[in-house]
Amino acid sequence: MPDPRVQQLIDQLGETEFVEVKNWLGGLAERDEQARLAKEIIALANSGGGYVILGFTDDEGQGHQPIEPQQNEATGFTQDNISAAVHRYCTPAIQCGVELYRQADGDIDHPVIQVPAANRVPVFAARQSPDNRTLTNGTVYVRRPGGNSEPCRTQDDWERLLERLVHSRQDELMNAIRNVLNPDHEFAPAAEEEAFDNWVETSRTARNEVLADLPDGHPLRLQDGHYEVAFSINPFQEPDIAELNRNLAQNRPRHSGWAPFVCLHSNGMAPRPMGDVIQAWLVGEEERDRDPFYSDFWRLSASGDGYLARAMQEDEPDFGANLAPRPYRPGFDWELPIYRMTEMLKLIEWLGLNYASAESAFQLRVTYHGMNGRRLTLHRLRYMMPRGAMAHQESISSEISGHIGEIALNTEEMIQSLLRPVFAQFDFADLPRQLVENIVQDVVGFRQ
Repeated sequence: MPDPRVQQLIDQLGETEFVEVKNWLGGLAERDEQARLAKEIIALANSGGGYVILGFTDDEGQGHQPIEPQQNEATGFTQDNISAAVHRYCTPAIQCGVELYRQADGDIDHPVIQVPAANRVPVFAARQSPDNRTLTNGTVYVRRPGGNSEPCRTQDDWERLLERLVHSRQDELMNAIRNVLNPDHEFAPAAEEEAFDNWVETSRTARNEVLADLPDGHPLRLQDGHYEVAFSINPFQEPDIAELNRNLAQNRPRHSGWAPFVCLHSNGMAPRPMGDVIQAWLVGEEERDRDPFYSDFWRLSASGDGYLARAMQEDEPDFGANLAPRPYRPGFDWELPIYRMTEMLKLIEWLGLNYASAESAFQLRVTYHGMNGRRLTLHRLRYMMPRGAMAHQESISSEISGHIGEIALNTEEMIQSLLRPVFAQFDFADLPRQLVENIVQDVVGFRQ
């Protein structure tokens, strides 16, 4: 439904600190025009959000007259094209919406791009524009009174920006505390929980199908041990599957050399479209001698559901080979689960901020298979942790839920809540909070 506030803006058109008026920008066919749009989006986001209204003359002195679009200009402002421009020129990328509006006495459909406010860190230009003038790599742009988008230069510019970001973080923190002390809703009502369970079972079935031709006991079946992670984000914007795949391959967060949802494109390992699901098995069509520890199977749906099955790194032949005595085998490392689940949580956060909102709920479930008889161990000597406690059941599961906007504030608490019950199955071992905090900071601070 049309937003009456936006309709009023377009009927009484004028540039302000929160409204930018542009011509058709060539339908975003050229990189220079994409950079021009990105500059306005960056400036608006850093100034509290706003709108870019397209299809009018830029000269405010003449009253912003509507312009008839040339061929293909009007069709260039799709959600995918706008997202592509944002992901190319803005960091961190933000999710902008677009809708068509007509002036009350007009007959032209004008794209109106809604730009959300930057709510945790400033938005920067991610690269230089092709003309070397419109955008400068690493620059923060802001809106000035009167409607100009310019680099953040003066002390007043920075004070206003930082004050707004600090207030935003305070609001997030207070909301997170309120949700903990006084939850007012279920994160996963029964219908959603059933849908989540169905997603997990469907994903397991899909994995069994790609394994069907392998003989029983083949290393790629990971029968000695593996873990699976499933998550769901709701509500989710359901992006075009091609745009989701492109964004995942190019922009997903990487906090290690082998982050979750790895995208490879050689020997038949590229992700494949399966309806509204992206599916990948990192094993080539004729590559049955693939190293099982790099044979991830994963799925990601346009509805915000994800699934990953991965080998236990602790089962690698050279795991802890530099230590004496060698780590327990089969083992369960104190550090690795914290590292991997933090990576997954940050991926969920990235997906939520790109295709949902800070208020969207998520749930995350991890299940470790092949656990009976495994012992707690260490693969390096950074921490002095007790070793040898044993698990006594074949599978161990745990799950958490929360809001996307709470992840950055409560990462350590969420990881502690997710993994403490897992470690407790090793003869009642207690997961130290300080260990979690240290490793989470290692993940967040990782640089390739």
